Amino acid sequence: MVWMVSRRYMRLLCFGLGLLFLFSVISCTFTPTVLEVDVAGEKYCVTDSDCVASLCCHATDALNKDHAPECTAVLCSMDCQEGTLDCGQGHVACVENACTVVFDGSLEGIQDAS
Repeated sequence: MVWMVSRRYMRLLCFGLGLLFLFSVISCTFTPTVLEVDVAGEKYCVTDSDCVASLCCHATDALNKDHAPECTAVLCSMDCQEGTLDCGQGHVACVENACTVVFDGSLEGIQDAS
């Protein structure tokens, strides 16, 4: 009789521990391996390919490609405005998980080189 009570007790104990384990696994929240960065969703990125110019013409900023402006029917002037992405003055890049414009040089330096 003692053996049967302890066997029943062991089954209940194993069942209870199993349920406890199951609930603990289900309720776990996994934290991302990347440190959270306080970057607005429209500028958040992981790689440079996530980023595009923020405006169709004469852009001075960058944002995530999911928030890109619709530029299919937009005609831009051909002038190179200083401080923009015009004429290869800069490029978009992902810097510390934020889409950013990186200026490569001034407009004068680019015009002198050509």
